[in-house]
Amino acid sequence: MAAIKKYRGDIWRARVRKVGYPPQSKTFGTKTAAEKWARGIEAEIDRGGQALDVKGARGVSVASVFERYRDEVTPIKKTSKGERNTIKRLLGSADFMHRRLNQIKPDDIRVWRDARLKQVTPASVNREFTTISSILTYAIKEWGVALPANPALQVSRPKGADVHRDQRWSDEDIVALLKAANWKEGHKPATQPEYVGWAVLVALETAMRMGEICSLVVGEFHAKERYVYLDDTKNGDSRMVPLSTKALQYFKCLTDGRKKDERIFPPTESLGLYFRAARNAAGLSGQRFHDLRHESATRLSKKFSNVLELSAVTGHRSLQSLKRYYNPTPGELAAKMG
Repeated sequence: MAAIKKYRGDIWRARVRKVGYPPQSKTFGTKTAAEKWARGIEAEIDRGGQALDVKGARGVSVASVFERYRDEVTPIKKTSKGERNTIKRLLGSADFMHRRLNQIKPDDIRVWRDARLKQVTPASVNREFTTISSILTYAIKEWGVALPANPALQVSRPKGADVHRDQRWSDEDIVALLKAANWKEGHKPATQPEYVGWAVLVALETAMRMGEICSLVVGEFHAKERYVYLDDTKNGDSRMVPLSTKALQYFKCLTDGRKKDERIFPPTESLGLYFRAARNAAGLSGQRFHDLRHESATRLSKKFSNVLELSAVTGHRSLQSLKRYYNPTPGELAAKMG
């Protein structure tokens, strides 16, 4: 970033350049003084103390920033497929993509938000909004993109985006789903669609997500210690999930005679497809597999009055996030009151 060169005679010139910042230069009587000044300027830039040269954004389009993020950052994320689709949709429909970085304003984001709300739900707009804001923030912080501030942070999120879903699974729902999935107690699944019933029961007993269940291999089931080991969860942490007596029996049946490196369940996409088919066949179109995590957390709360123990089972990092998955009915709360 810094260049120190002899200017003339005993004069030294120091130049400091960084993309997105105005170039600076100064002359000194000694090379040591020039180097010291350059180090100070660099340190100030790193601290964010130097003003951005917004004019430098004239040669960069918003679309090019999103494309770079899609190619360099998105592939290493767990949500890569969904995020790639979101970026593709934005590149093809958001008018602000055609602007230069020095032209994009908060009002561009507002116009996009209001237009998008006429097409999809507030929750969907909010997810896309998060992608936009995250990309611009990353570009500013990591690539030195010449923006004084993220315009998305100066725009309100769509109202009604954070809708709390409290769908519960009744015992009748579960029985109907198991019947549609051809589940039979003690009988190993013969086809991939027959794994649906087992996955539903495991989710109900452990509060694991579908992706976590489908990631398990036989060697990660520890029957003697009564747990399964999740090497990589949604939040990036590994986790040991304790097993109830029922869950232990399910895993023993599913893993008996199989190789340690063999996956216990079909891939997530396949299991999701088979689940939706069984759910529809059972007449349960309103339920989602992820609702089983809500149901399980609510049922497990009756066994674990200590929220720290409950969060250790479910894998939630905070009480606030765990609270979203605890959905008791008024009747269940009234029963606790006596």
